[in-house]
Amino acid sequence: MLFRSLKDKLEPNQTYTLKLASGEEIIARLVSSDMINYVVSKPVACIISPQGMGLTQWVMTANMDANFNIPISSVLYIGKTRKDIADQYITSTTGIKPATAGIIAQ
Repeated sequence: MLFRSLKDKLEPNQTYTLKLASGEEIIARLVSSDMINYVVSKPVACIISPQGMGLTQWVMTANMDANFNIPISSVLYIGKTRKDIADQYITSTTGIKPATAGIIAQ
């Protein structure tokens, strides 16, 4: 059974958190979805370290530039990732630090 925290449909190119039946929690960019699979890019696993939560490559030996098919039957939960964690994900996977809201000086 899949639980979703979303009132709206899933949006491609957004960052989502997926809790898998295996117990893994992954964060990935949604490419597309259908009745059978979620297609995601750059999936990372959440890990706990002495410094707090961290992100690591989900499949260590895979080409991270390829898309990954995750069967919907393997997903217990999918929801939009918290903004602070999504920002950390973007920085980890692209090297780009998202801008924060503030005043633009002229």
